[in-house]
Amino acid sequence: MELPIYYLTVDSDGFKFLSFVKNPANDVNWVKLNKSIKLNLNEEQHIVTSAVLIPDQKILREGYYISFSADSIKEIARQLINKSKQVDINHKEQQVEGIVLQEVYLKNSLTGINPIWFTDLPDGTLIASYKVYNPEIWSKIKSGELNGFSVELIGYTEELLYNDIYKTIKKLKNLNDA
Repeated sequence: MELPIYYLTVDSDGFKFLSFVKNPANDVNWVKLNKSIKLNLNEEQHIVTSAVLIPDQKILREGYYISFSADSIKEIARQLINKSKQVDINHKEQQVEGIVLQEVYLKNSLTGINPIWFTDLPDGTLIASYKVYNPEIWSKIKSGELNGFSVELIGYTEELLYNDIYKTIKKLKNLNDA
């Protein structure tokens, strides 16, 4: 049996946190800019860059997939910029200090926004870079305890919303008939 795919939509305040995680659901680990690109001779950059969301990518959940359209990803990008300090670790919903958004962009091959690390990802992919000042977090990144980004948000789909409404109406009807 083929699992259903639900495209999530986010309202104007749906983005909650960008989480640094060990196993990102999008299967894209970040690029760690350190000794290969230096600010000066003695200092590492401590910057991580990776895909945050990929348009139309199926992300497996329990019994179904979720996905995001390019338009939904644009809205999430806007919210990520507005809430750039909302970074946590492993979805703990506790803001971590010492992690600063450096850049965020949507891949667009036609306009030349096509980073060499992500040429295989489709246009519309949301990519972000964070500077990590927090030495504890940087140590976890270097050791492989943290490998990528995961978005924490409140989203909805017309299909899931319809199913919830249908179930509620059915329960109310059963209560009425009792």
